[in-house]
Amino acid sequence: MESASFVGCKIVNKGDIVFNRFKARLFAISDYEGVVSSDYAVYKCKDSADPRYIVTLFGTQMYRTAFDRKASGVGDGFSRLYTDDLFSFYAIFPPLEEQQAIVAYIDEKLQKIDQYMSDLQREIDYLKEFKQRLISDAVTGQLCVTKQ
Repeated sequence: MESASFVGCKIVNKGDIVFNRFKARLFAISDYEGVVSSDYAVYKCKDSADPRYIVTLFGTQMYRTAFDRKASGVGDGFSRLYTDDLFSFYAIFPPLEEQQAIVAYIDEKLQKIDQYMSDLQREIDYLKEFKQRLISDAVTGQLCVTKQ
């Protein structure tokens, strides 16, 4: 589907931070180059800032709560946060190497959590399959079930 107009649209490049101003907490790093609607703000990082650090920082509960308080709108799904409001927040920016180390540490921990969750899901799936097989064996008489 083609847009009727590109008025107010913004160009986004790979690596830019894209912020949905209509949903005051949605920040992402663009994997693509293209155009976004006027409901989005596009930010380019200075050389002293890692966009992954910024997105991670702004995704913390502390910042999400602060954004919710500053946003205007009729509810969680429609809470607008303007660029001026966003820039009124303070943020701690350690040296770039430290930002990268923080993001790497978080990524490592998240990968471990994802692996644990994957392992647990496999175990849950196995136990469900085992339960079904046990019920099936009991119902078909392949398993002797006696009351003691």
